[in-house]
Amino acid sequence: GAPLSYQWFKDGLSLAGATTASFALAAVTTADAGSYRVVISDASGATPSQLGSLTVLPNPLSYSSRQFADVGGLTAFFAIEGSQSKRVLLRAVGPTLAALGTPGTLVDPLLDVADASGAVVAANDDWSSVTAVNLPFVFSQVGAFPLTAGSKDAAVYAMLAPGSYAVRIRGANSGTGLALLELFDADTNPLSRVAYVGLRGRVDAASGPLTAGLTMTNSANKRMLLRAIGPGLRLASAHLNPHVQVFDLASLVAQSDDWGGGPELVSAAAQAGAFPLPLNSVDAAVFLITRVGTGAYTVQAPAAGGSGEVLLEFYDLPPVGSS
Repeated sequence: GAPLSYQWFKDGLSLAGATTASFALAAVTTADAGSYRVVISDASGATPSQLGSLTVLPNPLSYSSRQFADVGGLTAFFAIEGSQSKRVLLRAVGPTLAALGTPGTLVDPLLDVADASGAVVAANDDWSSVTAVNLPFVFSQVGAFPLTAGSKDAAVYAMLAPGSYAVRIRGANSGTGLALLELFDADTNPLSRVAYVGLRGRVDAASGPLTAGLTMTNSANKRMLLRAIGPGLRLASAHLNPHVQVFDLASLVAQSDDWGGGPELVSAAAQAGAFPLPLNSVDAAVFLITRVGTGAYTVQAPAAGGSGEVLLEFYDLPPVGSS
């Protein structure tokens, strides 16, 4: 038959270069939300398709941390607060990091999520084994980079009730190596939120700093309490004097050595439900307020003041005036 030609449209406007039988967006942002259709033409005329709507969820908060997973694995913590369940995406990335040029990664990460009782409520070995949901689409929705097709990275996409959870990454067959832990708030339900994330790791000259990424998208002001806990852990292996630093791109925007017991930090900790620190403790804490729509930050507990275990904590405080 006669050859067919194609032209894709978004919100009634033709899309430059979108002239094939299929149309794909490599990295979806909120600017891509809208109504799409394709017009198929041949010698006899043009036929428009039905409209299809694309809704893009803004990513309220996401957290990431790259750490070494030994035989015992690595563990992080998070808490959901509110009156309704929250959908989250968690990923344990190793092989895709290797494909991007990172050496020494975990070959086959295993990921599981346990509730406060210790019961495993979600788990995954290979992300490509998940067939109940289109995970590449979910990744694109929340702004996560794509995973290598067929890789042994792990991912969990789950609806979780309010409560406290522990995330564990370990290597299959007792494997060890670097792994990237990611947690994404995957819906915009205002009646629940990921209110707390805790990342624990060792800080020393060999391991380097404990580093986490924090990304937020919110039209309102976002209030965050960030803490680096050492002595407060009350462990023999704890860092005796941790620091915390917050970078916006390459610029240092906040830092703390000893938290100091200031009234703003005391109030923020009380609002967050954080366990109290002695006023003279040398744990570190900063109170961060962002006033723009999107912010991407790097948070570090640097290898300064000694070595030992550090708990890097993120508390998402409720907006001023909320109950």
